[in-house]
Amino acid sequence: MKSKILILTMTLIGLFSYSQSRKPIQYRDPVPLDISNLGNASSTLQQRYNYNTQRVQQEIDAIVRQVNKLDITEKQKQDILELFQKNGIASLNAQRLNYSSDAQTNQAIKYLYDSVNSIIRIVTE
Repeated sequence: MKSKILILTMTLIGLFSYSQSRKPIQYRDPVPLDISNLGNASSTLQQRYNYNTQRVQQEIDAIVRQVNKLDITEKQKQDILELFQKNGIASLNAQRLNYSSDAQTNQAIKYLYDSVNSIIRIVTE
């Protein structure tokens, strides 16, 4: 009997000390999120996209002007520009480029120049 009372007493002491050591759960209001910079980031990306797509278009226009100034026949110029449209520009348009990235835009412009240069070599040989 004494052993049962001793076990019961130890159990009660253990439960009591456990319940005293736990901290009660306290509710706090969530920290409000500051989303003001999201609009700025989105606006910046859109501005880069607009600027970089404009840069690509300006480079295409410059390439067309340069081809038209070449000292070759009109037929060769027409062939170069048609191939450039079908191969260079169409291939670029088929890719999913991130025009808000300056690095990808620079790669796209380099691709256009490499494309037109190889087309010029093929047509004028």
